[in-house]
Amino acid sequence: MKAFIHNYPEPPSFLSDRIEFRGNVYDDAGHLHKTDELIATITHNYGNWHWHVFIPNNQPGSVNKGECPTYQEAYDHVNAYVGQG
Repeated sequence: MKAFIHNYPEPPSFLSDRIEFRGNVYDDAGHLHKTDELIATITHNYGNWHWHVFIPNNQPGSVNKGECPTYQEAYDHVNAYVGQG
């Protein structure tokens, strides 16, 4: 599967501690599999930013979730995992 994120929301404000990244999902042959699918989330919890990508990228050894001290680092991990970074 391959995901292409089509919305890049602004970083969360103090009123919001979670953002969602949505986009289209394609099968390995490049055919559209799902539209407007939840691809990843970034949440702020206990002083750290937690990122989680829900679409497999078929890369051996890749990690689909983690925790970072800054929003930008979490954002970079999401982009790198889906191959858009």
